[in-house]
Amino acid sequence: MSAALERVLRDLPFLAPLRPDELVRVAARFRCESVPAGQSLLLDDESPELLMVLRGQLSVTTSALAGQPAETITLWRGDSLGDVALASGQGSRGTLTALKATELARLDAAGLREVMAEFPIVALPLVETVAQELRFKDALIRELGEIEALGLSGRELEGALSVRRQALRQHGTHILRRAIDAVYREVVVARGREPAFWMLLGFTASLVAARAVVGGILHYHLEKQMFALVHAPGQANPMHLHHFNYGLLLVAAAGLGSFLPSTRQWSRLLPALFGIGAGLILDEWALIWNLNPNYYQGLSYMAAAIVFAVLMQVVLFQRFWTSWARRLIARFSP
Repeated sequence: MSAALERVLRDLPFLAPLRPDELVRVAARFRCESVPAGQSLLLDDESPELLMVLRGQLSVTTSALAGQPAETITLWRGDSLGDVALASGQGSRGTLTALKATELARLDAAGLREVMAEFPIVALPLVETVAQELRFKDALIRELGEIEALGLSGRELEGALSVRRQALRQHGTHILRRAIDAVYREVVVARGREPAFWMLLGFTASLVAARAVVGGILHYHLEKQMFALVHAPGQANPMHLHHFNYGLLLVAAAGLGSFLPSTRQWSRLLPALFGIGAGLILDEWALIWNLNPNYYQGLSYMAAAIVFAVLMQVVLFQRFWTSWARRLIARFSP
């Protein structure tokens, strides 16, 4: 059961900074228990706990408010409930019912204090989790105020409230939502601190946009209306300014800007401009290479794919390749 708990703990946002060996020590502070199918447990608002489903399926029914029906949600393997309540010290009354034989892990306030005392690094992510919950509840209250101001009634009012009830039931409990949040933090927030991420973003966006725009122009035969044609004196055929020219200007501007002290603070804008310029250049790489005006040459696709793959390696696997290069140099250096 401890191995299953350690796997589930990796998905808790406030435990993300911990190493696998540290998660083992955190898991030791959880109390695991087996709940037979059909058995019910009570939730105490004065003694909130973090609950995690290791195996099986749970139904959670919160106490009904005056004039409102009780709310019921279902928790599956990997789902959790009560992290914000445990951090704030204020839970809610309710009933847990095992829909099938279930393995449950519970962490009380004393266990959380021990975890934070041993691993203070989890405090900040836990505060961020509470802040996200407060933003969600604030937005929900604001939406309810707007519904009241609109004066809805009947089926319209019930439909608007049912959507908010569903959002409240599902919020923060399911592993899929936590997985999406974890991917966003790792891929966008963490990687967004590096210039290579913005270079990749600009490169991909410009490449896709250029293919879509030029493909539409060629498909609908709008070359004369949409392409920039330069009519030179004495020449029967006009010259066309290919978009790789704009790409060269953007790459040059971004490269020069990186050398100026006043523009080095633009650590996101300059890499993005460089990536946009590189995308425009690589989109017509075959034309530059062999002067063949066919836009759909395979060489352009190949060049763009190689650069995209390299940028992906730099963005996602930079630490791995850096470590591997250092070991390789150390091995062959005298």
